[in-house]
Amino acid sequence: MTVLTDPATGRAWCEVPATDLATVDEVFARATAAQHEWAALPSTVRSEVLFKLADRLADLTEELAELEARNTGKAIRETRQEAARMPVSVRYWAGWADKVHGTTVPFHPDFHTYTVREPWGVVVGIVPWNVPYVFAVRRVVPAIALGNVVILKPAEETPLTALRLVEACRDVGIPDGVVQVVTGGAQAGAALVAHPGANLVLFTGFHETGKQIARAAAANLTPTLQELGGKSPHIVFGDADLEQALDAVIAGVFGATGQMCIAGSRLLLHDDAPEWFLDELARRVEALVVGDPRDERTDVGPQVTARQRDKTQSMIEAALADGARVAAQADLPTAPELRDGYFTPPTLFVDVRSR
Repeated sequence: MTVLTDPATGRAWCEVPATDLATVDEVFARATAAQHEWAALPSTVRSEVLFKLADRLADLTEELAELEARNTGKAIRETRQEAARMPVSVRYWAGWADKVHGTTVPFHPDFHTYTVREPWGVVVGIVPWNVPYVFAVRRVVPAIALGNVVILKPAEETPLTALRLVEACRDVGIPDGVVQVVTGGAQAGAALVAHPGANLVLFTGFHETGKQIARAAAANLTPTLQELGGKSPHIVFGDADLEQALDAVIAGVFGATGQMCIAGSRLLLHDDAPEWFLDELARRVEALVVGDPRDERTDVGPQVTARQRDKTQSMIEAALADGARVAAQADLPTAPELRDGYFTPPTLFVDVRSR
């Protein structure tokens, strides 16, 4: 059993059963059986079901947004936007379900040459904790649209929207076994990746974990598709639309409480940029409202876990020890009910050494 903690309060608020690893073979057996039947359906039928799923997820937008905000600590305004975008994504892939096919190749009059596109089969999708609902949808829907089945492994800390997604799939008639969720920690993910029944592994997350996954999958010659972390810079030139650039810098680094693989955590400011740009950026950082993610006024919520809070705080301390200077820092919430939440202050450093 995994106890989930509300990042805003630091208090436990629900429990999620962890999948018994002894049943992993059964999970793959169900997936394999379901895949043969699912792939045999006319592609137009899969398309119709996915359009129904899009409508169902649209109906659940607010519920999913609230669930994601409470589970991850991201501001409700952000999770609502994410939840609202997902039905659009589902409809896009529903439209592709009956449009991916092979070709006939003009080669030689004595030969009939053609290609056939076939599903991979059983796809393992491992989803990170920072954008769990978006990644769950985008791991599941494109795969099942084209006749695959998916075993979804959400992060141990943030499984709730993945579990709700599977319920929504059942609601619209997607057969059992086509989409399954395996909950738990690193051991659960390792068991899925190393299983010979996996035909493709999709992973988004930490690069060191990605290396481990690639090595484990290689034992069965299972291909992997991975999106790993980065250290992305914003680059602002003096002739840019500077008001738009300010908006982009703030959203690009402090959106999702700064917990994004694409976070623009560095700012490279050209010498031609006016001095007021940095002053205005500092003012905007100080004006950020840090607080309860379910409060519509909140700009930045808490970190997802106490461990992540401590890691982020250690980065702030390391920057100071390295000689960087704090140009601006937002205030932390003072409400008593948020005293034990996993908050860290959004911070702008200057005089940072390039390495």
